[in-house]
Amino acid sequence: MSSNYKDAYKDLVRAVDNWHVEKYSTTLIKGSLTLIRSQLTALLGR
Repeated sequence: MSSNYKDAYKDLVRAVDNWHVEKYSTTLIKGSLTLIRSQLTALLGR
């Protein structure tokens, strides 16, 4: 592979990774908050 091709490939992979992180981080944050809320409810409900 030529150097330019490798660089372009790395840029593409980085862009896809960033898109996935951006797309799924919101879902992960919502899931974490839901989990924390359910744990607090369980603790306080005892």
